[in-house]
Amino acid sequence: MAVAVNPEFVQEIRERGDAIRDGDTGLNALTSLAEVLAYAATHARRAGRNEVNDVELLVEAIGMSREAILDAESVLRSLGYIAVCDRLRRIARRKRSRDRSRKPVPRLANRLK
Repeated sequence: MAVAVNPEFVQEIRERGDAIRDGDTGLNALTSLAEVLAYAATHARRAGRNEVNDVELLVEAIGMSREAILDAESVLRSLGYIAVCDRLRRIARRKRSRDRSRKPVPRLANRLK
């Protein structure tokens, strides 16, 4: 089940990310999106929150592309983040279907000419 993504909450996450980026938090060692998502999942689990929902919110806040999501998913699956990876696959499928729905469909009248 996908989490309902609140745009205001996503904006808050982005603002916190900007504040973290400006300071030295010790997170500078994270070099890939897969590492960032693994850290978020582990931190959520440790704090007693739903790691899958936290990762989904982070993916939306970052604005990850479908390709980046699938790349991170393959790394995280090999590390055992199965539930997180299942959600990442669903998000990637949604992004693909949204991308397809945005393409213009040729009008039938134009094809009959």
